[in-house]
Amino acid sequence: MGDYRAMLIELASKIRPDDLRNMLFALKEVIKKRESEKIKTAIDLWDALEDREYIGRDNLEQLKHLLRSCMDGRTDGLRIVEDYEAKRAQQRQQLPFTELPNSQSPQIVYVNLPPHLIPNPAQRTQNGMSYSDYAKQQTGNKTG
Repeated sequence: MGDYRAMLIELASKIRPDDLRNMLFALKEVIKKRESEKIKTAIDLWDALEDREYIGRDNLEQLKHLLRSCMDGRTDGLRIVEDYEAKRAQQRQQLPFTELPNSQSPQIVYVNLPPHLIPNPAQRTQNGMSYSDYAKQQTGNKTG
């Protein structure tokens, strides 16, 4: 079982019946009444929120907000999520590579292509041709 799932299970153990009722009330715009009536445990709630992409492994802000506002001032649940995030951040720092910012995309690497077949990005913008079509054109291999 992954750390994320383990965190959700541990968190569910801290959710009291009143907390769950408060959360379901706060989420009326996210989870409609018919489905909320089927939710009996915090695990059921986490499943419903994941299905709607309201929470996820790297998307916990909404969950933290919910915990802050629906647990009658208790912070035990919030601490579990924050500890998970801190552990995840530490694991990311130990990775042997750096993640690209969202605004950057990875570079395309051409392996085993002779230099004359590697397309010039300026030519791509001039004629609107994809790199693979450009390479095929240069080798005389055209697809129909």
